[in-house]
Amino acid sequence: MEAFLCKLSRVIWEDFKHFLPFPGEFCSNHRSALETFKFYMTEDQTFAEWYKHCLQNPLLKKKGIPECILFVTQRLTKYPLLIQPLLKSSVDDKIEQEKLLKAMHLVKEILVDVDSRVADKDKEDRQLEIYKRMDAKSHAILKQIDERSDAKEIKIKEEKFRKSDIISKNRKLK
Repeated sequence: MEAFLCKLSRVIWEDFKHFLPFPGEFCSNHRSALETFKFYMTEDQTFAEWYKHCLQNPLLKKKGIPECILFVTQRLTKYPLLIQPLLKSSVDDKIEQEKLLKAMHLVKEILVDVDSRVADKDKEDRQLEIYKRMDAKSHAILKQIDERSDAKEIKIKEEKFRKSDIISKNRKLK
């Protein structure tokens, strides 16, 4: 059991730290991956036939591409559940417990990164949705108080806010 814990903590700690940005990127693009899959299933007959042929393979256990994408996303949440009992059982070996604690910290770091990337992607999608719904000729006038002016005279600065300003580089939804 101790050799197993040593190997597991080494694999998680040493190998996972290099993959920190990838799970977040993968999970944030989950929706677009499923949409792309559905598009190719309906539009590309060759792909649809190949996919149906692959599903008949007994080694796949009837797991398709959408299920595999979901498995990767769900598996990330299971790592803390795997490490926690191992931490409890390694109370006697301080070195192993330290390695498992590092692994648990890294897994939680990955999960926080995934959550933030998914939230950012949702905001980007919402921003694009707002952009698509706006009329091309619509605009608003933003009135801002010029902070550089004296207290005696207040200057109001007016700017036009156009549809194209919604998706400019420095603009993000809160």
